[in-house]
Amino acid sequence: MKGIAPRSGTTNNIMRVFYLRHTETPQAMQEMVNLIRSLGEVQRVVVVNGPKALILRGSADQSALVDWLVQQLDKPPAAASPNTTAVAYQMAADPYSPPVVRLFYPSHIDSPQTLQEVFNMVRAATKIQRSVSYTPTNALALRGTGDQIARAEQILQERDKP
Repeated sequence: MKGIAPRSGTTNNIMRVFYLRHTETPQAMQEMVNLIRSLGEVQRVVVVNGPKALILRGSADQSALVDWLVQQLDKPPAAASPNTTAVAYQMAADPYSPPVVRLFYPSHIDSPQTLQEVFNMVRAATKIQRSVSYTPTNALALRGTGDQIARAEQILQERDKP
C-alpha cells in the first residue's frame, strides 16, 4: 500500500510553549484551547494551568497562526479595543482549508449570551465552520473564505449597534 504524501506545511514536528499573561481563569484557558483547535486545526494542544501555559505540537503554519492568536487574544479585557475589527491573518496557501482568519470585537455586545446569539447568527448565515466566540475579550474568531468573512463583517455591522 502506498503512503499519501503530506500536504505542504503539514509536518507536525514543531513543539511550542506559550505562556499566557492575561488569560486568568481555567475557563478562559480552555476557551483559548478550543479556539486554537478549531481555527488552527491543531489537535495536539494541552493546558498547564499553574504556569498558565499552552503546549502544542503542529506544523510551522499552525504554530505561526497560534502565535498570532495568542498575541491578539491574550490581553486584559479593556485592551481589546472595539475599533480592532480589521484584525486578520492570512493563512499559507492550502486548497483544503479556508485562508482567512479574522477577529471581530463587537463594541455594543456586552454579555456572553448576546455574543453567543450573534455568533450563532453569523455562523448560520455565512456557513463558516471554523468559528469560536472568545468571551474573555468579547471576540468572535472566524476562519473562512474572503466572501464568508466579508458577509460576517456585514452582519456584525448590522447587529453591533447601541
